[in-house]
Amino acid sequence: MKKVGIMIFVLTLVMQGWAQICTKNNVNYFITGNFAVVMKSEKAKGDVVISDKVIFNGREYIVTDIAINAFRDCEDITSVTLPNTIRTIGSGAFWRCTKMTKTNIPNSVVSIGNQAYQQSGLTADHDGLMYVDDWLVGYNFIEIDSPDGSGKKIKKMKRPEGNVVIKEGTKGIAVGTFSLCSQVTSVTIPASVEYLGLPMFQYSI
Repeated sequence: MKKVGIMIFVLTLVMQGWAQICTKNNVNYFITGNFAVVMKSEKAKGDVVISDKVIFNGREYIVTDIAINAFRDCEDITSVTLPNTIRTIGSGAFWRCTKMTKTNIPNSVVSIGNQAYQQSGLTADHDGLMYVDDWLVGYNFIEIDSPDGSGKKIKKMKRPEGNVVIKEGTKGIAVGTFSLCSQVTSVTIPASVEYLGLPMFQYSI
C-alpha cells in the first residue's frame, strides 16, 4: 500500500507540472524527498543501465523505484541492468519491451507489480513460468517448433495450467503472476519465498 501511495503521489506531481525531473542516458528520474524514481522513459533504447544515484541541483539522490509503465512499449531496449538500490518495480514497467532478452533483479527488490515483464523478449520455461534471477515474475512466451515443418522456432504465449510447482530457491513472486490463468488448479510455493505479491490470481476464476 505504501508503494502504491508513493507512485500515485509521484504521478500527480508530474501531471500538475511540479515535478523535478532529470534525464541521464535517455532515462528520466523523478526527484522527491531524498530519493529518485525512474519515470516514463520513452526514448530509452539499447542496453539500458539504471543509475544507483543521480545528482540534481548539486545534491545526490538514491534511485529506489521503477515507476508503473516506466519502459512500457520501449521496443528498442535490448537489456536492462538494475542497481542494488531498487526496492520496487511497478506494474507494466517493461511491458512489451519485445527485444529485451536480458535483465536482472537485484537483492534489494521487495516488490514487483502486475505484468511488469509481460510480452517482453524474456522467454518462459516449458510451463510458461517466467523467472528472472530468483523471482517468479509471471508468464510469457515459450519457443515451440513451427507448425509448417520448417524446423524454425516460433514464440507462443503460454499460460500456466494444472498443478503448478514453483521452483526451489525462488525468493519472490510478483503481483498477478497467475492473472487470467483459469486452468491452474493448484500452486505449490517453496519455503524459500520471502516476498509474495498479492493478489496472485486476478481474473482467474
